[in-house]
Amino acid sequence: MGRMSKESSSLLIKLTVIVSCLAIALLASRCSGILPFSNKEAVEVPDVVELMADEARDEIEHVGLASKIGSQEYSSEVPEGRGISQSPSAGKKVSKGTTVEFVVSEGVEPSAQSAQPVVSDDNEDTEVNASESVGGNVAVSSGSGAVNYGYSGMTHASATSYLMHDNGNNTSTYYPSNAIDGTLQYCWAESSGENGSGQSITLSADQVQTIAGMVISSGYQKSSAVYYDNARPQSIGVYADGNYVGSYNLSDAGITTQTITFETPVNATSITVSIESVYPGKRYNDCCISEISFFGI
Repeated sequence: MGRMSKESSSLLIKLTVIVSCLAIALLASRCSGILPFSNKEAVEVPDVVELMADEARDEIEHVGLASKIGSQEYSSEVPEGRGISQSPSAGKKVSKGTTVEFVVSEGVEPSAQSAQPVVSDDNEDTEVNASESVGGNVAVSSGSGAVNYGYSGMTHASATSYLMHDNGNNTSTYYPSNAIDGTLQYCWAESSGENGSGQSITLSADQVQTIAGMVISSGYQKSSAVYYDNARPQSIGVYADGNYVGSYNLSDAGITTQTITFETPVNATSITVSIESVYPGKRYNDCCISEISFFGI
């Protein structure tokens, strides 16, 4: 009887040790991202907060996960079209095929009361106070009789080409929308495989706007080194709704903005900037533009 008790006790100790080892192994495997008893490989959720929706989708699907835009919310801090939050959070280990849901910014919430277009039939100047109007589209008549539709900003971007670079770990995509995202950390880069001459980017809105000129951050202005590593426009042609506005020379001035005032303001829904000539990059031929914005009268 005593011998049986010792054997039972010994067996119990062995079983306890085995169970403890399995528990430790299970905990360690979860910490390392290996999911035991599963045929699905574990992957790390990428950080897509503040990426454009298309960029976020590419980053998520590149590692074998599914993407979903959960909702759109107004934000005074995150530019329109970029991610505000995500679930699961960045860095978490999940099984391939898991859905990552992200919330996209709609930009600053517009004024509750939109300004109504006002068109004067006479040649007298009409004064409009739009200091508290966000995104309003106010049309007035200037002294010359030309209609001024106001300017509220470009919301869409397209291009003849854009660069996608896979470095083996993730894919960097240089979308046209990067040129209107309000940050120098991203840029539009064409992907012609040559020097960029003849490539173009088109920025547009949903309504006619009066545009007096533009401000351009030429080249990839993430840093001074990156700026000179990549090609940047030397001269550009500008078109309003496909109609030629003018050609303009840009200085190779590093991290700075350059302002172009059109000879005559234009009324249009889109502006196309075409690269006519370039300053070559030290390392790369891809021609880049970090930011383009416009201004009204």
